[in-house]
Amino acid sequence: MIVGTIALLAMLFGGGLIDTFFVAKLDKGVKEYVLDKERQKEIRADIKSTKKYIKQFNKGRKSQFKDFQEMLGSRDATSEEFDDFYAELHTSRVEFQDQLIDDRIALTQKIQEDEWTSIIAFSVDAIDQREEKIDTKNQKALKKAEDNPDKAQKKAAKAEKKQPFFKTRQAITDAVGDVEKQTIMITSLDNLVLASQELERQIRSVNVRNNDVIVRRDATREEVKQLAQEMNKLRRSGFEQLVQTHMIIKENTDQSQWKIIMKALNKDLNMAVR
Repeated sequence: MIVGTIALLAMLFGGGLIDTFFVAKLDKGVKEYVLDKERQKEIRADIKSTKKYIKQFNKGRKSQFKDFQEMLGSRDATSEEFDDFYAELHTSRVEFQDQLIDDRIALTQKIQEDEWTSIIAFSVDAIDQREEKIDTKNQKALKKAEDNPDKAQKKAAKAEKKQPFFKTRQAITDAVGDVEKQTIMITSLDNLVLASQELERQIRSVNVRNNDVIVRRDATREEVKQLAQEMNKLRRSGFEQLVQTHMIIKENTDQSQWKIIMKALNKDLNMAVR
């Protein structure tokens, strides 16, 4: 089961990690299992420093979000401009990832093998507990739906509006009367959803329960970097699909239709893809 959701733009721009070094509750694990107080203090200070670095990086990404959305909403934006934007985005992301990898290696060298084993087990338990809470919440919701079908029907209608690109799909059908053009644009949206879901699946799979590289204390820089490169390829694919959707909408609308649809698309991009 996927734990939570990630906004599409956050996935494509590749900001901070879900958990520091993809290890859930790392700081708490260190506090629990590194008993040498001086070394524990040093390690936790390193974790805090890395989290601060991630926060600063994400802060810088916010302005890029805005720039990109302005470009995406411009009918005059060219493929070359999108390519140049992504190249700059990719360069800064790789620098960020390289720093995180160096931080991880430096950190693991300060943790003993038996401590690391306990920390990983602690992290797995944290993931299990997080998923159990979601399962419990879903079961309660299902029980309520069974007990009150009328209320459940209203919730289902409300949930439909939260589906990926609901506003954009609705804007397309409302603004464009040509059914063939509607189909072309909605098909492109469907492909964007598929690319986004695959990226989210990949991101979620990189954790201590599903990925041997993350689990291993002695994982090399090259092995961890390979994980980052795989996700960057998926990000590139998702970005290209988003730009393609932009171009397809432009090709199948006039100026007034374009404004309506792109306004909806920019709103939908800030919603999580489920």
